[in-house]
Amino acid sequence: MRLTGKAKEQFENFHYEKLIYSEFWSLNKFYGLPESMQWGVYQDWADSLGYEINVLRIHENDYDWSVWVDEEAKIQKAKTRQEARKSAIEKLNEIVNEK
Repeated sequence: MRLTGKAKEQFENFHYEKLIYSEFWSLNKFYGLPESMQWGVYQDWADSLGYEINVLRIHENDYDWSVWVDEEAKIQKAKTRQEARKSAIEKLNEIVNEK
């Protein structure tokens, strides 16, 4: 999942400020990681902005994902954990770019 606009800029600034960099680590390497490994960094970034993103398995093949904004959740359903994570990040991208 790639962010766009203001969200991309804010995330990349967060990434540079919070993560330790060396010649062996860069933003390109982060984007090269599997999405499941990127998820925790996106959650930390959301927390830093005052949002909370979650994915919850509710049944064998059903997941709820949510983005909490000002104590109000934007909750949707997905069939897989990966789809739910991607959808939550897309919604966060949309919310950040609207502000």
